[in-house]
Amino acid sequence: MIRRNQFKNYEDFAKQYGFNKVTINRLENGENSNLGTLIMVLIALEVSLNEFFKDF
Repeated sequence: MIRRNQFKNYEDFAKQYGFNKVTINRLENGENSNLGTLIMVLIALEVSLNEFFKDF
C-alpha cells in the first residue's frame, strides 16, 4: 500500500494524522470503510483518487 512507502506501520501514520488506528487497519484490510475516510487518508498521503485507483 502507498502508506507503507512513507510510514513503517499504520499506527505511526494514524498517530501523525490523527486517525483512529483501528480505522486505518480496517481500511488497509478492505474492511468496513467508507469513501469519506478513504478520501481523508488519501489527502494526508497526498495521493489523488486517480492515482489510487489507477491499477483497478
